[in-house]
Amino acid sequence: MSATADATHFGGCKGTIRLEDCDFEGMGDDGVNIKSGCYLQFVRRVDDRTIVATHNLGFVDVPDPGDMMEISHVDDLIPYATVTVVKAGQPKNKEVTVEFDRLPSELRESDVFGNATRVARARFRRCRVANNRARGMLIQTRDAVVENCTFDHCSGPGVLVLTEVSFFFESIGTRDVVIRDNKFAGCNLGAGKSAGVLCAYAPLAGGAQPPKPGVHKNILFEGNSIDGSPNSGIYVAGVEGITIRGNRIVNACEAPDCDSGHAAIFVRSSSGIRVEDNEVDPAKQGRQFKTCLLYTSDAADEE
Repeated sequence: MSATADATHFGGCKGTIRLEDCDFEGMGDDGVNIKSGCYLQFVRRVDDRTIVATHNLGFVDVPDPGDMMEISHVDDLIPYATVTVVKAGQPKNKEVTVEFDRLPSELRESDVFGNATRVARARFRRCRVANNRARGMLIQTRDAVVENCTFDHCSGPGVLVLTEVSFFFESIGTRDVVIRDNKFAGCNLGAGKSAGVLCAYAPLAGGAQPPKPGVHKNILFEGNSIDGSPNSGIYVAGVEGITIRGNRIVNACEAPDCDSGHAAIFVRSSSGIRVEDNEVDPAKQGRQFKTCLLYTSDAADEE
């Protein structure tokens, strides 16, 4: 019997997670997945401060008293309220009852609660992820730095700054993430393929992308080298405050399977955008390359 699993997986942690000089090769899933936990989805009210909630796949992640939970509508994943847990019961039939200090008037069926207390800082330096199925790293936390790492023939993207409500319902929308001075070679060519090699986005139901900025905030992609992609080298959607600076992209847009895949750098539904000093030579891109940079305000499907 064989198993398909991440090399490392962190959920609901606090403090700082630090990986330095690590080598991950040949595993059946992602090299690193770090998340604040799983979204709890609103099912019904018990009273004016208490709800019953569940998880999309039944992976109930029970919060602790005092945890701060951000509430978002699933059609945009932008937090509109923050509430504090008073108490939470034990799961019953994959449902959990949670009492908060208050509930906002905007609360509606299917809203999701993400734990903003269990957001470990992350420091990943000089690590290597190679020849694996799926992604190199998933960053679903806040105050994270990935630098001087190598992503070599990951079948999916090298690094995904992510949160999603399309399948796993893993949280949380990120803040203050730096992806700097990394090397990506031969990524995003197989299982888990996405719209780019280096991405910040948030799949909604059906794979739709955020319709407006604010799911992620304050993201820096700087000094990275990206060699090879069927779609974009860098893909961004739903970010408020994104800087893409000093990156080098070659052999992007080789065989696009999404509308954004003809641009080496594609940014949609974002604000506070700075794109500067990137090296994208049209003569060194893939067969279906059309433009170095493309921005659009629409939110299309990108899975």
